[in-house]
Amino acid sequence: MIKKQVSILLMLFVSFFSFAEVSVIGITINQDTKNDIEKNYIIDNKDGEVWELKPTEIPIEGIKKVEVIFQNDHVKGVWLVVEKHRFNYFFDALKSKYKLIKKDIPLVGNKYARFEKENVTIWIDAPHMSFNMDVVYMDKKYKKELDTYRNKMKQEKKNRELEQL
Repeated sequence: MIKKQVSILLMLFVSFFSFAEVSVIGITINQDTKNDIEKNYIIDNKDGEVWELKPTEIPIEGIKKVEVIFQNDHVKGVWLVVEKHRFNYFFDALKSKYKLIKKDIPLVGNKYARFEKENVTIWIDAPHMSFNMDVVYMDKKYKKELDTYRNKMKQEKKNRELEQL
């Protein structure tokens, strides 16, 4: 009887955490609002839908910059700029928590890894000739909208340039 109860509790515990929302530095993607961020963090800069938090307040070594991205008052992304020498630390930590989708980690050169959980995609991008890397948590739907918008802007720029030739 006790073994069955322990099994049920363990199953509920694992189920709860497997369906838990994705959080980074205490911010939950798609759940937290601008009001939550204002209450819990020191904001260095508010630029519309992108707010920059004070990086020295974040208890992770090597954080250079923290941006929180909003859409309709809810957090859709958190963009961290971190010292690049911490790539392996972040890769291992994220790999232990999220499903690895893609990795490109050469001995020398650009390093990249992408992870997913439910409706959130997480990536680490460490350019070879940079001292910093990006660690980004973003809602999948928002990222798709952002990518579509960026591609449209690139195409419009290309068209304008071609008109000049």
